[in-house]
Amino acid sequence: MQDVYLAAMRSKAGQLAPPELRCWLFRTVINRCHLEHRRHGIFARAVLGWFLRRPPRADTGNAADHATQSEQLSAVRQAMERLEGPERAILVMRYFNEMDSREIGKVLGTNDSTVRTRLRRARMKLAQELRKAGHEHQ
Repeated sequence: MQDVYLAAMRSKAGQLAPPELRCWLFRTVINRCHLEHRRHGIFARAVLGWFLRRPPRADTGNAADHATQSEQLSAVRQAMERLEGPERAILVMRYFNEMDSREIGKVLGTNDSTVRTRLRRARMKLAQELRKAGHEHQ
């Protein structure tokens, strides 16, 4: 994170509008993770894992609803851990960081339709993993 902060200080990132800054930050973090992967043989799981292990947001529902929601979220996170890195990354950007296909496309350097295709395939694999674990779509 310090390297990304230093890169932001050295660049003109401070002059970007919030949507462009968000994409720039994601792309910079991804590039830094790739660099670390090449240097040390460690995949960018540390960054993605953080998103997957975040505690669920507090809600105002009752305890039973919260427990059910927590179990479902846990099942989804376990299934996502079994996905490959690129599939997991695109799902995290879309659903955990609420980025749209255009923003994800900027981060990944692809067009919107490619992002939507990859998202669909990743969702299909996630659903398959959830079915393998005994969870059916409700």
